[in-house]
Amino acid sequence: MFDRKRISCAVLSGVLLTLSFPTPSWFFLAWLAMVPLMFSIESCSYRQSFLLGWFAGFVHFTSLLYWIYYVVNHYGKVPMPLGVITLLLLTSY
Repeated sequence: MFDRKRISCAVLSGVLLTLSFPTPSWFFLAWLAMVPLMFSIESCSYRQSFLLGWFAGFVHFTSLLYWIYYVVNHYGKVPMPLGVITLLLLTSY
């Protein structure tokens, strides 16, 4: 269904979006972050385009909200697997 090139471009878009946020302060990457995703969805069906875009967003939000695992685990005293599941459920929304 998907080849490695398309998935890699979606992952790259998600990572570039995360790097454009204030902490690394590479704001100029926000203008370039969607370019790999646009190349990956070229000549795809609507369903495939949606899934690639969803995956790019999932990578972006998971790398952006990594701290939620620590907060849930450390302050909420929730076991590690449940903290990871909480993070993945939140970022997959």
